[in-house]
Amino acid sequence: MSPTPGLALPASGATIVTGQVSEGADDEFDYERTTTLTLAPPASWAGFSGVCSVRYTTAYTSGPDTVPCNATSLQVSSTRASEALRRSNHGVVFRAWDPVAPGTVVESAPFTWSLTWPIDTCGTMGKICP
Repeated sequence: MSPTPGLALPASGATIVTGQVSEGADDEFDYERTTTLTLAPPASWAGFSGVCSVRYTTAYTSGPDTVPCNATSLQVSSTRASEALRRSNHGVVFRAWDPVAPGTVVESAPFTWSLTWPIDTCGTMGKICP
């Protein structure tokens, strides 16, 4: 009996994320914001029957570990390290692999975004100035 051939992996370096929308921060003490990524996986990714996962490329981005290979959106949490940091950078890379041959992995093109956080400059106890 010969071994079963592995799944054909999708194209490496493919663009998966086409945009992002982040909710606004309520005040300068708000350390976490939800970001929705718009996904448009090419056919080789959308039709892949193996495992698709997300690798968060910055320490301040988190969310699900795996996603459907044909997902069209993904919600992640974007945080900042401290109140003093006004800008935070975030990033993701999608990975696809065959669960029967987990050593073979391809990655999508990376997607990065930055968020700007408000700073209270008018003495309103943390609320965004009008």
